[in-house]
Amino acid sequence: MPILVLKVKSINHLKSLCLKGKREFCITLKGGLLSRKIVDYDDGFFFIENLIDGSAEELQESEIAELTNIPEAIKKGAFFCED
Repeated sequence: MPILVLKVKSINHLKSLCLKGKREFCITLKGGLLSRKIVDYDDGFFFIENLIDGSAEELQESEIAELTNIPEAIKKGAFFCED
């Protein structure tokens, strides 16, 4: 079955994609590299697992812009959901 890749358009779009539970996302980096993440959202909190190093964080929605590069990646059109 082919993988469907969706460009994440906003934080609200990210939240709606996570309504089904944990989802795999990637940020495209310079040189064609990918930063893969598992993201879940529930009741104002994002749960993010960074697959490159196994680290995980739980952030309030208000913290995501300050403590991650996700909003910047969305703004640049470089944050995708793999389904």
